[in-house]
Amino acid sequence: MNRRQFFLQIGNDLTQTIQDLVFDYLHEKKETMNALVDELIDLKWIPIGKFHPATFDMIQEFYIKGKPVYVYSDGKIMKAVGGICTACQSITIWIAHEKKIKCTQCEGSYSIEQEEGTLPLESYPTKVDDDVWYVAAV
Repeated sequence: MNRRQFFLQIGNDLTQTIQDLVFDYLHEKKETMNALVDELIDLKWIPIGKFHPATFDMIQEFYIKGKPVYVYSDGKIMKAVGGICTACQSITIWIAHEKKIKCTQCEGSYSIEQEEGTLPLESYPTKVDDDVWYVAAV
């Protein structure tokens, strides 16, 4: 090995060592950084319970910060939408046999199965941690 190859190898090894250290550090601090970002944007995670999305075949209504929120599953993850129509500010209702959320004031509807409709609803982020599902209260 000549001098040029030696210094190239030293440079490559040093770069790899720094990358490994930074990756390990960031991996360890991931939860702390997530909590910091949540705090900066005033995001509070509200636990809603232990569910498995594949077997969650119904919709449940929760009240988060005094507002109704519908939680349902697409089979893979839990999803959450607000229970207040953003067009007319009326409280919506769940029609179980149609699998739709409806507003009686403006007559809009939102299909849970197609995740679309004429009813404008606010969407809430969800996450899972240790098999407990959380909905973000913004």
